[in-house]
Amino acid sequence: MDAEQVARRFVAAQDGLESLTGRFQQLRTLRNVRRPIETRGRFWFDSGGRFRWQVEGDGDAAADGARLVALREPDGSVLVVQPGQRTGERMPPDRAAEAAGGLALMRPGTSSDWEQFDQVFRVRGGWFDERTRLYVLDLRLRDRRASTAVFRVLFHVDPEGGGLAAFELFFRDQSSIFTRFSEMEKNRRLPAGVFDYDTEGYEIREARPG
Repeated sequence: MDAEQVARRFVAAQDGLESLTGRFQQLRTLRNVRRPIETRGRFWFDSGGRFRWQVEGDGDAAADGARLVALREPDGSVLVVQPGQRTGERMPPDRAAEAAGGLALMRPGTSSDWEQFDQVFRVRGGWFDERTRLYVLDLRLRDRRASTAVFRVLFHVDPEGGGLAAFELFFRDQSSIFTRFSEMEKNRRLPAGVFDYDTEGYEIREARPG
């Protein structure tokens, strides 16, 4: 099975997907930092492209344990808030890949429409990882502006079922993000208001376009 066949199986596996929830572990590697920075949390995603990405942990957190919350808004921008500091930043659509650990890039990955996927990603190749028993799809972003920040995307896919187990982003500043998913549930009824966030009393900064 070649890379495009696996990519098409991955896209086809999203047929009938209305929502997706789960947990994540993320490792961010920075050029001048010796050890990767680890974060953990939860996410909620629906077929309309809305998502909530919530980093949890000790320290400066809200009552629900959230240290950082990122939400995709209807216009494609991403609002990132830090509840403990009551601050936030709204990222324009062309910089959405920088927010929420790249989860904004997953929107075409939750559609069963191959044309939509192909408009966002170009399949460069791939390989089967004997250790994880997953197929690694090597992708590039077609959007020139987005690709100035993210030059490579890897999807770690179950070659049989087409499910996404992890993904990696490689940035031109020599940093990278590896995100692994667990406890994923499809088409679970999502909590009311999960994609809303009351920012009254917050200082929200508007980020510049890329």
